Amino acid sequence: LFVEMLGSRAPGVRASLEIDNRKGALASLFNRIVEAGGGVTTVSSFPATSPHRLRIILKVADVNQDTMRRLLKSEETVIDLREIQGSRSTSSSSPVGA
Repeated sequence: LFVEMLGSRAPGVRASLEIDNRKGALASLFNRIVEAGGGVTTVSSFPATSPHRLRIILKVADVNQDTMRRLLKSEETVIDLREIQGSRSTSSSSPVGA
């Protein structure tokens, strides 16, 4: 079930992020993805250590890892960013702007 929820079998970019826990933060991120030609295929959210932050895992189709990184704002912290191509993945967990 968790494999399906996280979209593990489908190609695309899987982004594990920490974002501000405020109205519109997730919608803003989704809009930037769509404007870049991508589509969010799965999303899961979890509480972060701060009540003002939220951890999310997204699977995004039709954008590559570099494009996804450029779409992120400085307050959207990358925990893990990986491009899934079949059974292989390319990982990057450096902070935005690094």
